[in-house]
Amino acid sequence: MSMALAPRSRPLGIRLVQHLVKSRISYETYQASVLTLTFIAYSLYHLSRKPSSIVKNTLISLSREHPFIRRPNATHLSSLTGHPSYTTTRGLKGWAPFDGDSGATLMGEIDVAFLAVYAVGTFFAGHLGDRLCLRWILAVGMVGSGLFTCLFGFAYWWNVHLLAYFFIVQMLLGLFQATGWPSVVSVVANWFGKRKRGLIMGVWNAHTSFGNICGSLIASSLLEEGWGWAFVVPGMAVMAGGMLIFLFLVVDPSIVGFPSPHTHIMKRGESSHYNEVGEDEEAQKLHNEKRVLLPFVENPKMDAKWGSYEELPTNKDGFHEGSSLEGHLNEGEKGKLVENIESDVPLLVNYYGKVESSKNCEEVHPVGFLEALAIPGVVPFSLCLFFTKLVAYTFIYWLPFYISNTEIGGEYMSDEVAGNLSTLFDVGGVLGGAAAGHMSDRLNARATTAAFFTWGAIPAMAMYRAFGGGSMCINVGLLLLSGLFVNAPYSLITTAVSVDLGTHERVKGNARALATVAAIIDGTGSLGAALGPLFTGYISEAFGWNAVFVMLTISAFVSGALLFKQVSLELKARSSTQIAPPLQTKNTTKTNMRTHV
Repeated sequence: MSMALAPRSRPLGIRLVQHLVKSRISYETYQASVLTLTFIAYSLYHLSRKPSSIVKNTLISLSREHPFIRRPNATHLSSLTGHPSYTTTRGLKGWAPFDGDSGATLMGEIDVAFLAVYAVGTFFAGHLGDRLCLRWILAVGMVGSGLFTCLFGFAYWWNVHLLAYFFIVQMLLGLFQATGWPSVVSVVANWFGKRKRGLIMGVWNAHTSFGNICGSLIASSLLEEGWGWAFVVPGMAVMAGGMLIFLFLVVDPSIVGFPSPHTHIMKRGESSHYNEVGEDEEAQKLHNEKRVLLPFVENPKMDAKWGSYEELPTNKDGFHEGSSLEGHLNEGEKGKLVENIESDVPLLVNYYGKVESSKNCEEVHPVGFLEALAIPGVVPFSLCLFFTKLVAYTFIYWLPFYISNTEIGGEYMSDEVAGNLSTLFDVGGVLGGAAAGHMSDRLNARATTAAFFTWGAIPAMAMYRAFGGGSMCINVGLLLLSGLFVNAPYSLITTAVSVDLGTHERVKGNARALATVAAIIDGTGSLGAALGPLFTGYISEAFGWNAVFVMLTISAFVSGALLFKQVSLELKARSSTQIAPPLQTKNTTKTNMRTHV
């Protein structure tokens, strides 16, 4: 058996819960647990990314006097479990090697080192995600992310001032962080069909902003204790989350005996043929009523081979007692079913509604990189996300620094206040993600929705730059507005759009394409995310912040323009569906009736 088809066993925590709970756990309960666990997981990923932007102002030498910096005494270092002595110095600025005139540039290069490795790693993570157990990938990725986040913070106690150390730690952190997105989006897509996908994933995608908010608040509150704590505490939290994922995350419905929402199930109709039943809720309802072919039958040999089965009593013919399945099959079909059951091979129903042996699954291989690129829409949405994430990540990495170095109501904010204030950008992002998801579901137009919010970000950012320093109230309002428009298309493309394209008919229902497609889209976007903070470091030092906002405006415009073809197709399709069909005459109706007799 190939690596892609390796048995996937139930997580240890789920086995314990199933043992303690005597009744059968419902599909909806598993869905809720998957949404909750993946939300926590990716929130923790972003929680561990945020400290670098909060600490940036402490590490960089500022032009204005920094009132207070707490640092460990270089002659008396101790471990985290001890009590390091401190020297308090007023007017002492920055942390070498970032305390020189090129401090902002060096921090920008550190950011791009992380994001560049993250972008490249995302492509490989998607490739692995279609071939290995997503639970293992997430668990290892989270533990590794937590470890290297802590190592960055340990530089505070170890009194490390070597630039290479920070580069290496951030690059390895980016490698482990890359495991997150392709994995969580694939897991959620495994449990939810297309119905209301935009709204569900739009709300679920609040994990990005939620993690950023928590990361900012935690890091800001710990600065006075020493900037190292701003990394160590989030790092420990991510490692704990990795253990939680390993113990409880069910990555696919088949592991606990449910059909996939992307599988079309056959139901006996009034005629002599089986009718297709749609995906998601209706399919699960039929499955719960035991009116469909069961994907797994009680069989110890099968459990040892496939890792899970549905523990239902069967009669002497191998059918579930009390179900209407037996009555739905003629003698030939019944004999074929019994033959397959006795051969220890579970029956599956494929994407096109045909009953087939799971032996055929060995013929389904993960799609290649070029095959995924050929899916219509992957390239333009990937390029769109490149510029969208360039804008979003510039705010994520530089907003606290920008706020603390910009007068608001005639005053400069402290590092802690600036970090807390920057969370409002992510609050707006939560609202924007939910709004974009709901709007795209109602209009059935992902590209149109993404373009609308992308271009809406242009005036929002311009107003924030021009009027954000007027007063605290104006700054808060414009931060919320900017976060809403900047993060909405980012949220929509990385969630609902990625899943739509990953389950496109072009790949013939092959669910193994999903992580690869998500990795291509998010990986391309992450390249833009790497360049945005890097350019910001250079441009802000050389030309000032007005030039930075010009760069962001141009990026937002190009991002929306790249979706022109997709928007045109959606508008054309929408206009054609709104044309009412011609009324039929009585003669036409009779003719049609005779045709169908």
